[in-house]
Amino acid sequence: MAVAIKVLKHQEDLTAEMLADFTAEARMMEKLRHPAIIGFVGAVHTRGHLALVTELCAHGSLFVALRRRKFGDGLKVKCLADCASGMNFLHQVGIVHRDLKPDNVFLVSLEPKSAVCCK
Repeated sequence: MAVAIKVLKHQEDLTAEMLADFTAEARMMEKLRHPAIIGFVGAVHTRGHLALVTELCAHGSLFVALRRRKFGDGLKVKCLADCASGMNFLHQVGIVHRDLKPDNVFLVSLEPKSAVCCK
């Protein structure tokens, strides 16, 4: 399984609050299971190394993809539907994302007929 690793910034100046935020994010992510939410694999928490490990979305961010290629109407609609589905799930479990933007939406497929295109 290919994974993506999100390394916490400014680890050399790690505060107790930053560690608490990291731990809270990891605990929250491990509870979120939905087709339109990036799959959480695990967290790295060793001295000097804090990172979140998630599934790899092979086509990168929606922001980059929109600049590299032309999207047909079918793919645009599918991406919107996937985003809406993911956000609806988050709201149902009491989470407000607060940073939905193309940089934070990732493509797993470019085929509009796929079960999920965006996460």
